[in-house]
Amino acid sequence: MITVKRWKISSLRPPPKQHFRNRRPSYFTAIVFGCLIATYLDLLLVGKGLYEFPKRPFSDVFPIDVFFTLVALPLFTLLFLYMGKHMSRKGRCLFYLGLGLAAAVFEMLAESAGLLRHTESWHHWYSTIGYFLFMYLVWMVSQGVRVNK
Repeated sequence: MITVKRWKISSLRPPPKQHFRNRRPSYFTAIVFGCLIATYLDLLLVGKGLYEFPKRPFSDVFPIDVFFTLVALPLFTLLFLYMGKHMSRKGRCLFYLGLGLAAAVFEMLAESAGLLRHTESWHHWYSTIGYFLFMYLVWMVSQGVRVNK
């Protein structure tokens, strides 16, 4: 049996081993976290009657729009994580705020298309703030936030 050994005079050094705590979570972790948060928030707000989804897939099983939560939101999250990686902190905050404003506009368009219905007490700036906080939390999870002891 032939075994290949590294030469002692070789200039190639093995990569340093990283401690588990120093590794950053992947996008997958952040996307799953985002889907779970969005699903639970939708269930909570639909349960409180603040909004509803009149046209949704599997309407007899789920009270929320599972297509948005399980398909559209993960793709959106992947896109904003990828784009946010290439921005400064200030640029990322402005980007999140812009996406939050865009979410409120798309929410109004979804209402006019009959995909979403809000109560009279709902204000669209709730969505702007909510999506801003959502994206901030998902970004922090993607960066592997650690609490210093």
